[in-house]
Amino acid sequence: MSSSVAATRKRVLSLYRSIFRLARNWESKDPALTERERKDIITETRAKFRDNKTVTDPDEIEKLIQKAEARIVSANHYGIPYERPEYASTSQRRPSRSESERETDATGFELEGKSEIFCKFVRRFFASCKVDDILLDFLGDEDAQNTEEISRIVFDNPLFKRYPQKAAYAVNVIKRVIEIQEMNGFEVADQLYERISSLMATPLEFNHRLFLDSSGSCISTVIRESNQQLIYGTTGLSLWQAACELSHLLTFLSFDNKKVLELGAGCGLAGFALANDNPTSQVILSDFDRRVLEQLEENRKLNKKGASRVSIEFLDWTNFSMNDLPWIPDVVIASDVVYDRTLLPSLCDVISKCLNAKEGSYAIVASTLRDSDTLSAFKKAIEFAKLTIEEDFSYEHGRFSFLDGSNFPSETPFPHSSSINAPTIFYKIKTVKMSTSSNFDVGRQEVESVFAVMSSEDKPMVLKIVDLKLILRALGFDPRNSQVNEIQKKLKDAKKKSEEKDDGFMTVTDLLIALKGDSSEEADKVTGEMRSAFSLFDKEKKGYITLENLKQVAAELQLEISDDELTQMMEEAAGQTEKCTEADFFEIMKKTCLY
Repeated sequence: MSSSVAATRKRVLSLYRSIFRLARNWESKDPALTERERKDIITETRAKFRDNKTVTDPDEIEKLIQKAEARIVSANHYGIPYERPEYASTSQRRPSRSESERETDATGFELEGKSEIFCKFVRRFFASCKVDDILLDFLGDEDAQNTEEISRIVFDNPLFKRYPQKAAYAVNVIKRVIEIQEMNGFEVADQLYERISSLMATPLEFNHRLFLDSSGSCISTVIRESNQQLIYGTTGLSLWQAACELSHLLTFLSFDNKKVLELGAGCGLAGFALANDNPTSQVILSDFDRRVLEQLEENRKLNKKGASRVSIEFLDWTNFSMNDLPWIPDVVIASDVVYDRTLLPSLCDVISKCLNAKEGSYAIVASTLRDSDTLSAFKKAIEFAKLTIEEDFSYEHGRFSFLDGSNFPSETPFPHSSSINAPTIFYKIKTVKMSTSSNFDVGRQEVESVFAVMSSEDKPMVLKIVDLKLILRALGFDPRNSQVNEIQKKLKDAKKKSEEKDDGFMTVTDLLIALKGDSSEEADKVTGEMRSAFSLFDKEKKGYITLENLKQVAAELQLEISDDELTQMMEEAAGQTEKCTEADFFEIMKKTCLY
């Protein structure tokens, strides 16, 4: 096998596992449809792979891979398991605004048709973020010679009178603009000098960050922050990287009729942005510090669109009760709260109480990767609180990256400035299914999905018995060690009883039988069915069948499996391809997941 073919095969297998992982974690917008949509995803996936298994042209394979990758992004993006409908936008959700709202926070311009560099510059300037020199290159273009217009619509925009920027920031940027204009021989607009003078005349205690909507014509979210947070001894009075990138992530999710709690809200960007974008949502912004709570109240006044659905609450993580909240949340969000290790147990306890209070709820925690040891401590605290990380991924340099190697670019509408160059890590957290008996309620499809993700290319759809606890956790259970030991014993005893070779591995069927509280009836049924199938082709009672007989079995049972794959299975089970004993036949049938 050539290296290119091997690489392509690896991509296809990775893609297959990614889709099964998507199906396993799928949550429908309509909870009643979740199970059906999970089945639809798996059914479609199997059909697509089956229909295209004979394709050998590299270009065609590449097209199929790209189409499948696009479907994964589309599913995550729109929250639907099917093809993206024609009416769906290709950008983040942005609700329409009324005419009165547009007039209130209109910028006076639109970004449509402008260069990418210009758009980035404008978004960063309005959000008071660091502007790299490369983003000012557009000022050297002929189209930018009319600095009077640029000054009017950007630097001297009327919105900055209502929402003053940090003076030192704006002065620094405008001075650099003047230098570039003079260096290129352009006439510098008088308004730029006037703007500098006005900024230097009135130093303020507070400044504002303005985040534009998708068109740039309106302000989507306004955040007021303190210029003196260190004096007050709290970090919650300023905006941080993880809050901006959590706000970006939330634009891809639907919170229709959802109740959302933000922990350690700080300036409240994520919560306000969510409330502004989801008109049927309810949001609680919570914090501990008195000054932070006062600032949240001020920011609520500035974000009028969602203000009526946002409440501000004092929460003490170290002394928390669900009675502290006016309602039980569907979703808990938090950003940049993973920094003090002494508070991590309390933080996870709050999350655990909230998620255990409502079935189907989940949490999303965003944390900039400053200290890997602290994040490791957070993961341990999550496990100790009987929670599980269902998914974790990162965002950096305008791109979301996932653990399976997949990624997709997405420019953020919430730019930020940071003194460090580090990714933001996202954790989707859910409760762990607690097993109180030896009977684990799980279906074949769910187990097959986990096996598809966790098994290797060399041994597809089989897993090590010693990894049972890890497998059960992937299925959403939190088994006791005694339960794990009991199930492992069942698996080994079953192999001895069937006279199978104990190679330390188990199939989907092996695990399903072992997970039953009383497995004898199920095991006898499965064994009887396989024995009948074997006897059907061992008409002369020789105790074995041939490879040709095996192919007939596959054909009559309509197994989607090639002759080469059957040959390989027979070699693995029997060590040769001439005779297949009953035990060998059992092993092969289990690997096909038919029984």
